[in-house]
Amino acid sequence: MRKLLAILSIVFAVGLLAAPAGAQTTGTITTDPPIVPEAGEYEITANGSGYIGGTDILVGSCTAPGDAL
Repeated sequence: MRKLLAILSIVFAVGLLAAPAGAQTTGTITTDPPIVPEAGEYEITANGSGYIGGTDILVGSCTAPGDAL
């Protein structure tokens, strides 16, 4: 769960930085699966909606502080 929250936090922050000045970012991103049970390789699908058209959004994975890479 912490990994998913970290991923979504990064995605949201990138969305804010990529938006033009004065624009409001009200988009959402969902992932499938929403969490993974343990370390390993997984295929995750991310879907977004509500963002400004033509905006680039970077999605990446990371670990929560204290978790092993």
